[in-house]
Amino acid sequence: SQDNPEEFSSDNKVTICKTTLNSILDRVLETNAKARELKSQFSITKSQLGLKFMKAFNNYLELELEDCIEEINLLEREIKMIQNKGNSRELQDKKIKLKDLKRAKEDKTMKLCYETMKKLKIADLDESRFKFGGINKWIYTVVAFLSLCRGNISVNLVLILHLL
Repeated sequence: SQDNPEEFSSDNKVTICKTTLNSILDRVLETNAKARELKSQFSITKSQLGLKFMKAFNNYLELELEDCIEEINLLEREIKMIQNKGNSRELQDKKIKLKDLKRAKEDKTMKLCYETMKKLKIADLDESRFKFGGINKWIYTVVAFLSLCRGNISVNLVLILHLL
């Protein structure tokens, strides 16, 4: 009968009434919808946390590089003043020093980013984002990370390969 959900047929199959089946299916669909909603909320929260981390990391990076940037700006102003005076030997020395300072700044930036990536990998916050399939994917990820952190960065691939 339809009112008895535990009724067995002759071949030992469980039979349930149509309303009970519909009720179970409704609950399953509702539970799945709630699970998808929770998963979506979790994903959004995780993304927001990632954005907060990136903002905090950018602020940290700016503070760490502040002295380098000030030194570069000062040297660039000195070079402009020397160009007007016409002292080519002093000008060449300053340009070489400026190039070295810029290189040191980029090197420090890459090291800070790499150290942070290592810490994140150790913390195992999100395994899928830190398990790289191959060297090209790893380099692409590092370049993308550095690009997000500082805009245009001239990436020294030799350094990245050395860090592998």
